[in-house]
Amino acid sequence: MTQAYDFNGKCVLNFDVLLVVMSFLWGPNLLSMMRTCKFLYRTGIPMLLEHGVYIWPEKHAVSFCRFLSTDTSYRFRFLRKLTIWHFPYDNPHLFRAILKTLQYATRLQELELNDAEEFLVYDEHFARVVSSLLDLRCLVLSGIEEQGLESLRTLRAPLTHLTVRFGAMNSNEDPPEPTPFLASVSNTLEMIDFDNPNMEGISGIVVCPKVHTFKIQQYWTLPTRHLVLCFPNLKRLNVLTEERLNRAETDAFRVQNKTELASTQSWTSLDRLDADVNTAFLLALNCRVSLWNAEHICHWDWRKLPIVLGDIHPTRLTLRVLEPEAAVPGALLDLSPATELTSLSLEVEIHRESADLSLLMTRVAACLETAQSLVTLRLSVVHHAPRPCKFRPVQEQEQVSDSDPGPGSDSDLDSDIFKLFARECMKPDDLDRDFEAIDMFAFATRLATSILSLKYVFVGLARCYEGPFQLWSVTRTGCGDAFLQTVDAETANDVLRHNDMPETGPCIL
Repeated sequence: MTQAYDFNGKCVLNFDVLLVVMSFLWGPNLLSMMRTCKFLYRTGIPMLLEHGVYIWPEKHAVSFCRFLSTDTSYRFRFLRKLTIWHFPYDNPHLFRAILKTLQYATRLQELELNDAEEFLVYDEHFARVVSSLLDLRCLVLSGIEEQGLESLRTLRAPLTHLTVRFGAMNSNEDPPEPTPFLASVSNTLEMIDFDNPNMEGISGIVVCPKVHTFKIQQYWTLPTRHLVLCFPNLKRLNVLTEERLNRAETDAFRVQNKTELASTQSWTSLDRLDADVNTAFLLALNCRVSLWNAEHICHWDWRKLPIVLGDIHPTRLTLRVLEPEAAVPGALLDLSPATELTSLSLEVEIHRESADLSLLMTRVAACLETAQSLVTLRLSVVHHAPRPCKFRPVQEQEQVSDSDPGPGSDSDLDSDIFKLFARECMKPDDLDRDFEAIDMFAFATRLATSILSLKYVFVGLARCYEGPFQLWSVTRTGCGDAFLQTVDAETANDVLRHNDMPETGPCIL
């Protein structure tokens, strides 16, 4: 460490060392060090602003705007990321200060604007200032409606990331259609995140050739043909819909999408799909994806799974299955249409206090044996039902002495609280014993014998995700016999990461 001594013989650090120390500080510690001298104060300003600024509450917002305006030519050049959380309804002075801050923040690259409709409509000059930020690359708008979105159609910045939460708070109007706004930034956008846009009756097609990721959360039926035409080079599609349709309506929307897609070129660029089974069924895609993250699948959607697998032909699949209440024999799911599936992460959730675990594991094995191209398998069976508890008997309290407080005192309240929380878990129930009785090695051996392409098997049984995994690699003899060898946790997690699977917890070696 560089050392120097002042005239009194005290050890001090050179400024070059202090600057290195400052680069590791953030927030209050950085501010404390900046206040030690003028040199460190001025030098620390870029470090203070590089992590972005969050304007709220109002008293902090006013002081921050005053801080920047003290030396506009120096301080504003380091402001790259700004979040304005709330519109100052009762403080016009603060609104003007925020507007002035945006006027000088010409090098701003990321802007997050909550209550966007209020900011953009309150003063038309505000929208002009935002539209003139030429270095802006990421824009996040929350609570925006048609008028506010229309005011930004003159945006001149080459945006690459756009996030829009449509619909202002307490508004009864339908959310705006995003197509007109997209037209102004269509040639530069790379990532789009929409929440609750109006996707019905879209007026036209706006082609965004550079968009590789599109995330949408919405409550309207999604027109698949528009997605294919708007994003011809899309690689990742994330769809979350709140559609609650009956079977006839669901089938009708799928037929409509499939009919419209018949005259459209196949979506060859799509590589990853994040959507539940019902949404993927509605989309009626015709493509081949590397990864489908299907999240939860309930028993009423099981009939749709083979159809969707035939639509998108995934090579990697992530499924979370809710175990049905009825103990029905046969395979849990039908994976046979997934002829190219090489990687599967299957989580079976049990939400009942009791279940026939032996039958469930038999059904899971029958399901997995329909996927004859599997190379890597991660299987976890998780019991979410609460463990039954009972009150621990509380010993009678000793006779209260004269100095002890009487009824109604704090000690009496403490005793009641103790009685409420002094519980202990009961002995392991039947399902616990069923978990312990499952021979995971024999189960994995059965799978390795019946699925000739299998190379890695990961099996875990757990209560509320607390439980060990057992990890094996599969070795085959010339005769085709399968032998399982234990895999260490580091190697196992490397394999799981390579296949975009969740890593394991504690493992038994």
